[in-house]
Amino acid sequence: MNDKTIFEDLEKTKLESFEEETLKKGNLIGWLAVIEGNQKGEAFRLFEGRNVVGSALPSRIILNDSKVSQEHMSIRYRDGRFYLFDLDSDSGILLNGEKVFHGELKDEDEIKIGNTVLLVKFL
Repeated sequence: MNDKTIFEDLEKTKLESFEEETLKKGNLIGWLAVIEGNQKGEAFRLFEGRNVVGSALPSRIILNDSKVSQEHMSIRYRDGRFYLFDLDSDSGILLNGEKVFHGELKDEDEIKIGNTVLLVKFL
């Protein structure tokens, strides 16, 4: 086994452990579906509490997009409402075409971060 394989196995183990802990923390509340970008067609689950989206760990939702910051944004569910927060990202967030730093989300909203467009779908 070479150094690259060992590193990949370690990263995979960290990610699996991180996902297991995240799944234990809350109930499923919706999805983010990639409608434009490198991962078009993929969907990511959203859970109660804080859902961080970025390009690397410790983000729970990881996008393969060079214009997305490591921890780009978070989506939070609180008191029956959904909120979006920019986590001091380099390229910002567009919510339904308008630049925002935070805001309330509605079902079917579109979020653009980097070159990725996400469709919000709540239960």
